[in-house]
Order: sequence, then structure tokens, then C-alpha cells
Amino acid sequence: MSFGGSYELPEIKQGVREAFHLGVTMFTAASNDGGLSTVAFPANLRQVICVNSFDGYGRPSNFNPEAKPGTNLAVLGEFVEAAWSSLVTDTKTVRKAGTSVATPIAAAIAAMFLEYSRQDGPAGSKIGNPSQLRHCDEMRRALQCMTRNIGGFQCLVPGDLFYKRFKNRTMHSVICSKINGILRGLPL
Repeated sequence: MSFGGSYELPEIKQGVREAFHLGVTMFTAASNDGGLSTVAFPANLRQVICVNSFDGYGRPSNFNPEAKPGTNLAVLGEFVEAAWSSLVTDTKTVRKAGTSVATPIAAAIAAMFLEYSRQDGPAGSKIGNPSQLRHCDEMRRALQCMTRNIGGFQCLVPGDLFYKRFKNRTMHSVICSKINGILRGLPL
């Protein structure tokens, strides 16, 4: 959800809670009001994954709210090129920034992680129980294996899982081993 505000809306809060109890993983934008502000609604709910932003150099964005445990996941969210249609100009793309820009990127990384966990590979390189990743709490914990703590924010760097160098093993078996390790630490 690439939106947020200062006030809770009961209908959205109820919808988020119902989706959470059905095992739906939701990502929400933290806020673009800076470090003196708090995390916006609905990103302040524990049933969602709150998404902040960092720039292309891995620095947390200055428009993020204050970093607090459980609300400090950050994803690339500055100078992101996106398709754009304009009636005034012939512009086809535009560069955008914000936690609202970072949120769909975080959701896409989680989707890639889920898809990868379901793939079969060479003998001995298969994920034991990928369905464990289908819930918000488990996905939040799994994403932590791809983060670096920078300035109080957990900056999501998928390359830390997907592009490690290794000897005498296929990339798929290395990634499966890492994901299986994460899943062993999750409740069944």
C-alpha cells in the first residue's frame, strides 16, 4: 500500500487485520515526513511490513520517519525510474522518490523470494517447506537475512542472498541452503 496518513481509518484497520489472519503479507509506506515524524497509518500496524527508503548508495532517505525496531525495513526508494504518461509532454518515464516508491519494490523482492523458494533445482537443493513464507511475520523475518543495518534502518540488499560467491556448489544450492536455514528458524 503506497499511501498513509496521520489518522487511523477503522475500515482499513479491520481489513488489514482480516487479511493478516488469512495469511496475506502486506507492505505499506512508512511516511515521507522526516525523522521528527512517526510512522504513518497503516504502516504503524504490526500486521504489515513497514517500508522506508534508501538511496542508490545505501543511505537511508532523509524523508524517512524515525527508525524503530519492527518499522525500519528500507528499500531503494530514491531516483527510481518509472513509466509515466503525460498529456502535456512526450515524457514516457519519470524519476520518483518516497516510501511509496520503495513499497512496491519491497513487495516485488518478497515475491521473487517466494517464487525462488518454490523452484526445484539439482539433487539436494530444494526448499523444505516454502509455505512457511506465506505469512507476514515469517516473511518479515526471512527478509532480515538480506538486510544491512545502516543508520538504524535495515536496508534490504537482495544481492546478499542471491549473488554470493561460492566454491564447488551451484548458486541454486547455496541459496536453497540459506533459505532452508531461515525456515528452520521459523515456527511451523
